[in-house]
Amino acid sequence: MSRVIHFVQNLSLDITAGAVVMSFFVAHLLGVALTVSMVIGLAIAIWLIYTLDHLKDAVHSQLPVLNPRHAFHRKYIKELIIGVLVAFGLGLWNLFRLPQRTILFGSVLVILVALYFAYLHFSKHSLRKEYLAALIYTAGVSLAPLSLAEQVNRHEMLVILQIFLLALVNLMVIPLYEFSLDLSDGQFSIVTQRGKRAVRQSAIVLLVLVLLMAFWMMASWPAIFYEELVLLAMALVLVILLAFQRLFGRYQLYRVLADGIFFLPLILWL
Repeated sequence: MSRVIHFVQNLSLDITAGAVVMSFFVAHLLGVALTVSMVIGLAIAIWLIYTLDHLKDAVHSQLPVLNPRHAFHRKYIKELIIGVLVAFGLGLWNLFRLPQRTILFGSVLVILVALYFAYLHFSKHSLRKEYLAALIYTAGVSLAPLSLAEQVNRHEMLVILQIFLLALVNLMVIPLYEFSLDLSDGQFSIVTQRGKRAVRQSAIVLLVLVLLMAFWMMASWPAIFYEELVLLAMALVLVILLAFQRLFGRYQLYRVLADGIFFLPLILWL
Protein backbone atom coordinates (compact mmCIF):
# COMPACT_ATOMS: atom_id res chain seq x y z
CA MET A 1 0.00 0.00 0.00
CA SER A 2 2.84 2.39 0.85
CA ARG A 3 4.33 1.81 -2.62
CA VAL A 4 1.06 2.83 -4.24
CA ILE A 5 0.88 5.97 -2.09
CA HIS A 6 4.47 6.92 -2.92
CA PHE A 7 3.86 6.28 -6.64
CA VAL A 8 0.81 8.54 -6.59
CA GLN A 9 2.72 11.21 -4.68
CA ASN A 10 5.80 11.03 -6.92
CA LEU A 11 3.63 11.51 -10.01
CA SER A 12 1.76 14.42 -8.33
CA LEU A 13 -1.52 12.61 -8.99
CA ASP A 14 -2.74 13.40 -5.48
CA ILE A 15 -2.08 17.13 -6.00
CA THR A 16 -3.82 17.01 -9.38
CA ALA A 17 -6.89 15.28 -7.94
CA GLY A 18 -6.93 17.69 -4.99
CA ALA A 19 -6.87 20.65 -7.38
CA VAL A 20 -9.90 19.26 -9.22
CA VAL A 21 -11.73 18.88 -5.89
CA MET A 22 -10.86 22.47 -4.96
CA SER A 23 -12.10 23.71 -8.33
CA PHE A 24 -15.43 21.97 -7.72
CA PHE A 25 -15.43 23.62 -4.29
CA VAL A 26 -15.05 27.08 -5.86
CA ALA A 27 -17.71 26.20 -8.46
CA HIS A 28 -20.05 25.16 -5.65
CA LEU A 29 -19.34 28.43 -3.86
CA LEU A 30 -20.14 30.47 -6.99
CA GLY A 31 -23.17 28.36 -7.90
CA VAL A 32 -21.84 27.24 -11.31
CA ALA A 33 -21.28 23.83 -12.91
CA LEU A 34 -17.95 22.81 -14.40
CA THR A 35 -17.94 20.99 -17.74
CA VAL A 36 -15.94 17.81 -18.41
CA SER A 37 -13.58 19.75 -20.70
CA MET A 38 -12.84 22.22 -17.88
CA VAL A 39 -12.01 19.42 -15.45
CA ILE A 40 -9.74 17.74 -18.02
CA GLY A 41 -8.04 21.05 -18.81
CA LEU A 42 -7.39 21.81 -15.15
CA ALA A 43 -6.06 18.33 -14.39
CA ILE A 44 -3.68 18.46 -17.35
CA ALA A 45 -2.49 21.99 -16.49
CA ILE A 46 -1.79 21.21 -12.82
CA TRP A 47 -0.05 17.91 -13.62
CA LEU A 48 2.13 19.52 -16.29
CA ILE A 49 3.16 22.39 -14.00
CA TYR A 50 4.15 20.13 -11.10
CA THR A 51 5.84 17.51 -13.30
CA LEU A 52 7.91 20.07 -15.23
CA ASP A 53 8.89 21.74 -11.95
CA HIS A 54 10.06 18.44 -10.45
CA LEU A 55 11.88 17.46 -13.65
CA LYS A 56 13.71 20.80 -13.58
CA ASP A 57 14.77 20.25 -9.96
CA ALA A 58 15.88 16.68 -10.61
CA VAL A 59 17.89 17.51 -13.72
CA HIS A 60 19.59 20.68 -12.44
CA SER A 61 20.82 19.11 -9.21
CA GLN A 62 24.45 17.95 -9.63
CA LEU A 63 24.41 16.06 -6.32
CA PRO A 64 23.06 12.56 -5.60
CA VAL A 65 19.32 13.08 -5.15
CA LEU A 66 17.87 12.03 -1.78
CA ASN A 67 14.38 13.47 -2.11
CA PRO A 68 12.19 10.51 -3.24
CA ARG A 69 10.16 12.67 -5.63
CA HIS A 70 13.23 14.16 -7.33
CA ALA A 71 14.89 10.74 -7.46
CA PHE A 72 11.78 9.33 -9.14
CA HIS A 73 11.79 12.07 -11.78
CA ARG A 74 15.49 11.60 -12.47
CA LYS A 75 15.12 7.81 -12.78
CA TYR A 76 12.11 7.93 -15.11
CA ILE A 77 12.95 11.14 -16.95
CA LYS A 78 12.44 9.69 -20.45
CA GLU A 79 9.07 8.17 -19.58
CA LEU A 80 7.95 11.40 -17.89
CA ILE A 81 8.99 13.53 -20.87
CA ILE A 82 6.87 11.28 -23.12
CA GLY A 83 4.01 11.66 -20.62
CA VAL A 84 4.41 15.43 -20.69
CA LEU A 85 4.26 15.50 -24.49
CA VAL A 86 1.16 13.27 -24.54
CA ALA A 87 -0.54 15.38 -21.87
CA PHE A 88 0.33 18.58 -23.72
CA GLY A 89 -1.16 17.18 -26.94
CA LEU A 90 -4.30 16.13 -25.10
CA GLY A 91 -4.48 19.61 -23.58
CA LEU A 92 -4.34 21.22 -27.03
CA TRP A 93 -7.11 18.90 -28.25
CA ASN A 94 -9.20 19.74 -25.20
CA LEU A 95 -8.60 23.48 -25.67
CA PHE A 96 -11.00 23.64 -28.62
CA ARG A 97 -13.78 22.24 -26.40
CA LEU A 98 -13.58 25.00 -23.82
CA PRO A 99 -15.87 28.05 -23.82
CA GLN A 100 -14.22 31.17 -25.23
CA ARG A 101 -14.49 33.04 -21.94
CA THR A 102 -12.80 30.16 -20.09
CA ILE A 103 -9.96 30.24 -22.62
CA LEU A 104 -9.62 33.98 -22.03
CA PHE A 105 -9.48 33.48 -18.26
CA GLY A 106 -7.10 30.56 -18.74
CA SER A 107 -4.65 32.82 -20.55
CA VAL A 108 -4.05 34.49 -17.18
CA LEU A 109 -2.89 31.12 -15.83
CA VAL A 110 -0.59 30.64 -18.83
CA ILE A 111 1.00 34.04 -18.20
CA LEU A 112 1.49 33.26 -14.49
CA VAL A 113 3.09 29.90 -15.29
CA ALA A 114 5.42 31.53 -17.84
CA LEU A 115 6.44 34.14 -15.25
CA TYR A 116 6.98 31.39 -12.66
CA PHE A 117 9.37 29.36 -14.81
CA ALA A 118 11.11 32.51 -16.05
CA TYR A 119 11.62 33.58 -12.44
CA LEU A 120 13.03 30.15 -11.53
CA HIS A 121 15.38 30.31 -14.51
CA PHE A 122 16.76 33.80 -13.95
CA SER A 123 16.68 33.95 -10.15
CA LYS A 124 19.57 32.23 -8.41
CA HIS A 125 17.80 31.77 -5.11
CA SER A 126 14.08 31.66 -6.08
CA LEU A 127 13.22 33.19 -2.72
CA ARG A 128 9.61 33.91 -3.59
CA LYS A 129 8.79 30.86 -5.70
CA GLU A 130 6.34 29.54 -3.07
CA TYR A 131 4.29 32.74 -3.30
CA LEU A 132 4.12 32.45 -7.09
CA ALA A 133 3.31 28.73 -6.88
CA ALA A 134 0.45 29.39 -4.43
CA LEU A 135 -0.88 32.12 -6.72
CA ILE A 136 -0.75 29.78 -9.73
CA TYR A 137 -2.51 27.01 -7.78
CA THR A 138 -5.26 29.38 -6.67
CA ALA A 139 -5.67 30.76 -10.17
CA GLY A 140 -5.78 27.24 -11.57
CA VAL A 141 -8.62 26.06 -9.32
CA SER A 142 -10.56 29.35 -9.53
CA LEU A 143 -10.37 30.62 -13.10
CA ALA A 144 -12.76 28.13 -14.72
CA PRO A 145 -15.53 28.69 -12.11
CA LEU A 146 -14.94 32.46 -12.27
CA SER A 147 -15.31 32.37 -16.06
CA LEU A 148 -18.81 30.90 -15.62
CA ALA A 149 -19.99 33.23 -12.86
CA GLU A 150 -22.17 36.20 -13.82
CA GLN A 151 -20.99 38.12 -10.77
CA VAL A 152 -18.67 37.52 -7.83
CA ASN A 153 -19.47 38.87 -4.38
CA ARG A 154 -17.02 40.12 -1.79
CA HIS A 155 -17.36 37.09 0.49
CA GLU A 156 -16.70 34.77 -2.43
CA MET A 157 -13.48 36.59 -3.26
CA LEU A 158 -12.49 36.36 0.41
CA VAL A 159 -12.94 32.57 0.26
CA ILE A 160 -10.61 32.46 -2.74
CA LEU A 161 -8.13 34.56 -0.76
CA GLN A 162 -8.31 31.98 2.04
CA ILE A 163 -7.58 29.22 -0.47
CA PHE A 164 -4.49 31.15 -1.58
CA LEU A 165 -3.31 31.55 2.02
CA LEU A 166 -3.84 27.84 2.74
CA ALA A 167 -1.95 26.87 -0.42
CA LEU A 168 0.89 29.19 0.61
CA VAL A 169 1.09 27.73 4.13
CA ASN A 170 1.04 24.25 2.61
CA LEU A 171 4.11 25.23 0.57
CA MET A 172 5.78 26.41 3.77
CA VAL A 173 4.95 23.35 5.88
CA ILE A 174 6.26 20.75 3.43
CA PRO A 175 9.73 22.39 3.06
CA LEU A 176 9.95 22.53 6.87
CA TYR A 177 9.75 18.74 6.87
CA GLU A 178 12.10 18.39 3.89
CA PHE A 179 14.72 20.89 5.02
CA SER A 180 17.52 18.31 5.33
CA LEU A 181 16.64 16.71 1.99
CA ASP A 182 16.66 20.06 0.19
CA LEU A 183 20.05 20.93 1.68
CA SER A 184 21.48 17.55 0.66
CA ASP A 185 20.09 17.85 -2.87
CA GLY A 186 21.25 21.45 -3.27
CA GLN A 187 17.65 22.61 -3.78
CA PHE A 188 16.46 26.08 -2.82
CA SER A 189 13.27 26.45 -0.82
CA ILE A 190 11.73 29.13 1.33
CA VAL A 191 13.10 27.31 4.41
CA THR A 192 16.68 26.94 3.14
CA GLN A 193 16.65 30.67 2.30
CA ARG A 194 14.84 32.18 5.29
CA GLY A 195 15.44 29.57 7.97
CA LYS A 196 13.08 27.29 9.90
CA ARG A 197 12.14 29.77 12.60
CA ALA A 198 11.20 32.61 10.25
CA VAL A 199 9.14 30.33 8.00
CA ARG A 200 7.37 28.71 10.96
CA GLN A 201 6.48 32.14 12.35
CA SER A 202 5.16 33.29 8.95
CA ALA A 203 3.08 30.11 8.61
CA ILE A 204 1.58 30.62 12.08
CA VAL A 205 0.67 34.24 11.32
CA LEU A 206 -1.02 33.24 8.04
CA LEU A 207 -2.93 30.39 9.71
CA VAL A 208 -4.16 32.71 12.47
CA LEU A 209 -5.34 35.09 9.75
CA VAL A 210 -7.21 32.27 7.97
CA LEU A 211 -8.81 31.13 11.25
CA LEU A 212 -9.91 34.66 12.16
CA MET A 213 -11.34 35.17 8.67
CA ALA A 214 -13.19 31.85 8.91
CA PHE A 215 -14.84 32.69 12.24
CA TRP A 216 -15.72 36.21 11.07
CA MET A 217 -17.19 35.01 7.79
CA MET A 218 -19.15 32.20 9.47
CA ALA A 219 -20.79 34.83 11.64
CA SER A 220 -21.24 37.43 8.88
CA TRP A 221 -22.40 35.21 5.99
CA PRO A 222 -24.41 32.22 7.30
CA ALA A 223 -24.98 31.06 3.70
CA ILE A 224 -21.34 29.95 3.46
CA PHE A 225 -21.10 28.56 7.00
CA TYR A 226 -20.29 25.01 5.88
CA GLU A 227 -17.79 26.18 3.26
CA GLU A 228 -15.95 28.13 5.95
CA LEU A 229 -16.14 25.10 8.24
CA VAL A 230 -14.24 23.13 5.59
CA LEU A 231 -11.58 25.85 5.29
CA LEU A 232 -11.35 25.90 9.08
CA ALA A 233 -10.68 22.14 9.08
CA MET A 234 -8.00 22.57 6.40
CA ALA A 235 -6.27 25.23 8.49
CA LEU A 236 -6.41 23.09 11.65
CA VAL A 237 -4.68 20.19 9.87
CA LEU A 238 -1.82 22.52 8.96
CA VAL A 239 -1.70 23.75 12.57
CA ILE A 240 -1.34 20.14 13.73
CA LEU A 241 1.44 19.51 11.21
CA LEU A 242 3.33 22.53 12.52
CA ALA A 243 2.84 21.50 16.14
CA PHE A 244 3.83 17.83 15.84
CA GLN A 245 6.61 17.77 13.25
CA ARG A 246 8.47 14.83 14.80
CA LEU A 247 5.36 12.66 14.83
CA PHE A 248 4.28 13.27 11.25
CA GLY A 249 7.81 13.31 9.85
CA ARG A 250 7.85 9.52 10.01
CA TYR A 251 6.98 7.55 6.87
CA GLN A 252 6.19 10.81 5.00
CA LEU A 253 2.85 11.09 6.80
CA TYR A 254 3.19 14.86 6.56
CA ARG A 255 2.76 14.73 2.77
CA VAL A 256 -0.40 12.63 3.01
CA LEU A 257 -1.93 15.14 5.41
CA ALA A 258 -0.52 18.34 3.88
CA ASP A 259 -1.72 17.54 0.37
CA GLY A 260 -4.77 15.72 1.72
CA ILE A 261 -6.32 18.93 3.04
CA PHE A 262 -7.40 19.79 -0.49
CA PHE A 263 -9.72 16.76 -0.45
CA LEU A 264 -11.59 17.99 2.63
CA PRO A 265 -14.19 19.89 0.52
CA LEU A 266 -15.57 16.44 -0.35
CA ILE A 267 -17.21 16.64 3.08
CA LEU A 268 -19.72 19.05 1.54
CA TRP A 269 -20.93 16.29 -0.77
CA LEU A 270 -21.11 13.68 1.98
